[in-house]
Amino acid sequence: MVESFLNHQPSLLEKLYLLDQLSCVPFMDGLRGCLPDAETWSEQALRLQPESLTLKGTRGAILVEQGKNSEGEVLLKEVYDKGEADVDKGVASLFLALCAKRRGDLECANRLAKRARLIHLVPWLLKRIESEFGKAP
Repeated sequence: MVESFLNHQPSLLEKLYLLDQLSCVPFMDGLRGCLPDAETWSEQALRLQPESLTLKGTRGAILVEQGKNSEGEVLLKEVYDKGEADVDKGVASLFLALCAKRRGDLECANRLAKRARLIHLVPWLLKRIESEFGKAP
């Protein structure tokens, strides 16, 4: 269905919106079985608009979800440093926290998780922080 929609020449904005929303499904909705498709969709979206920090954040999150921490971390650090939107900063903070946790840097991981919790108060993010770091990192 996605390919069919994209082949019908929607506007660039419509393409980017659809691809980004679908790419977020594995981590926002917990549907990890969609990760391979989400990787493809996030890559497509970033090819269409390579300067977008939002798309870089989504792509970085997908890469981290797949265990490709170093690849994802590069994108997420850029979003963390340059992003202005709360959603972008919150996603980057959460997934950078997961990278730090996997490296064993728990102080950094807890600091980033706390930052994510403070900037982007949405249920999926709060639930993920609680499952990865406990109630109050």
